[in-house]
Amino acid sequence: MKIRTAVATICATLGAAPALAGPLYDTTFQYYARDNVGGTDNDIIRNTTGLTFGDDGYGSRFALSLGVRNSFFDGDFPVEAQFEALRFRQWRSSTVGFGGRIGGYDGGDMTAEGMVYGLREWGKVSARGLVGLQAVSGEGGFADNRDVGAFALAEFSYYPVDELAFRFGLAADDIDVLGSVGMEFAANELPLSFFAEWTLALNRYRTDEYYNDFTFGFRISSPFSTLQERDRKSQRRALYRPVDPQ
Repeated sequence: MKIRTAVATICATLGAAPALAGPLYDTTFQYYARDNVGGTDNDIIRNTTGLTFGDDGYGSRFALSLGVRNSFFDGDFPVEAQFEALRFRQWRSSTVGFGGRIGGYDGGDMTAEGMVYGLREWGKVSARGLVGLQAVSGEGGFADNRDVGAFALAEFSYYPVDELAFRFGLAADDIDVLGSVGMEFAANELPLSFFAEWTLALNRYRTDEYYNDFTFGFRISSPFSTLQERDRKSQRRALYRPVDPQ
């Protein structure tokens, strides 16, 4: 009996160790179908892989994105790469942090973002906010864009059941405003989820008042019992913006 108890204890300890000590992982495959984007109209296929260390009270997250753009105007397929880092901690009943992201694009264009992040939950509802600065260099982008400017984002997520999330957001920089709606569905306690999101310019986007994009894809991540718990502990959406700096 003692041997059986000891073996059971060892197995339980080994089984729990990865969840306590190992990083949480997530990888996202998505397609951006973009419409009416001025002179740089192109769709994006992107993979983002992230690791989160610590727990939902205090930790760090790092993610790498690799993508290719399908340019309908010239037939080229320029590539892109982005790296982001986040430091977060529990503060009272919220999660707060700061992070940044840099991006490099075929042709020499570069983007950089620095931001402050906050997350607050009320039962099945959560609110996520970002405030920061962005910089764009190179010859790409839009005629109206600014080299350096401020931006902000507010997003509300509603989790009616463990496997489903609805999201509503507003994103703005110093010249344009975008609205977004989306949803995500996950098999309970399984690592796979599917998502879709639609983003629309509320006044115009750069020189285009009809800008919109539709994003869809799937995610594979460390399994949790609910989708809300996955979002909170992995912080995978912490620095997410529906449209990149341009």
